[in-house]
Amino acid sequence: MIAEAGAAISSIKVAMDMAKAISALKSETEINQAIIDIQRTLLEAQSGAIEDKLRIAELTEQNSLLSKQAQIVSRWENEKQRYRLTKSSKGAFTYNLKSEFANDEIDHRLCATCF
Repeated sequence: MIAEAGAAISSIKVAMDMAKAISALKSETEINQAIIDIQRTLLEAQSGAIEDKLRIAELTEQNSLLSKQAQIVSRWENEKQRYRLTKSSKGAFTYNLKSEFANDEIDHRLCATCF
């Protein structure tokens, strides 16, 4: 991404240098060709800048989605700490709410598979 931005800046610098060199040209044909070259260079720089802007928007959206996923995982990790895996008298495994987290909640168990 930084390389592309550098390329766009470099293209603009080349166009500026070309514009300065126009004054040294003698014929109208040379001047017109130089103007065409400048326009081509500026269009390439503009195209690069648009591509960079689209890539930045894509990366920003991806970052937002990953941040949301990280928050969900973090909340689940905190929630998991509230339970302890236990084996019932019949041999089934469940996750029971730890007493220190019970507060006003009804004592409950969670299926080990669903957990």
